[in-house]
Amino acid sequence: MSDQKSANEKVLEQLKEQAAARAAAKAAESPLKISPPINLATAERNEKILAWIHPVQDPEMLISVVDLGLVYEAKFDEAGKKAEVTMTLTSAGCPLADVFMNSVKTRLLEYPGVETAEVKLVFEPKWDPQTMASDEVKDKMGIW
Repeated sequence: MSDQKSANEKVLEQLKEQAAARAAAKAAESPLKISPPINLATAERNEKILAWIHPVQDPEMLISVVDLGLVYEAKFDEAGKKAEVTMTLTSAGCPLADVFMNSVKTRLLEYPGVETAEVKLVFEPKWDPQTMASDEVKDKMGIW
C-alpha cells in the first residue's frame, strides 16, 4: 500500500510540474500578464482528477494520456458531482477517438461521488509532445 501511495505522490508531483510548465508557457504567449486568483482547494481537487485518470492510456502508444500531455484541463464542479476533462488526441484523424474518449469518461464516472462526466475534445492548441509530454515520455519517444 505504501508503494502505491508513493507512486500516487510521484504522479501528483509530476502533474503539478506539468501544470506549472503549461501555465508558464500559456502566460508567455498571452499579451495580458494578469493572473487570475488561484483557489488552492479547487486546484488540489482538480489535480486529483488528473491522478485518477492517469491509468488511462493512449490505445496505440500505451502511454498515460496525462503523461502524454493530452489532457488540457480537468475539473470538478463545485459540488464535486460532475467531472469535466478537456483533452486532445495525438492526431486529429485518430481512428480510435471514440474508444479513447469513452475510456476517459468511464474512468471519471468511477471516481467516488461523481455522477456525471464530460469529455471535451479540442484540437487547439495542437498537441506537441516536445512541450506537453512529461520528461519520462520524451525519453520513451526519443525527444530531446
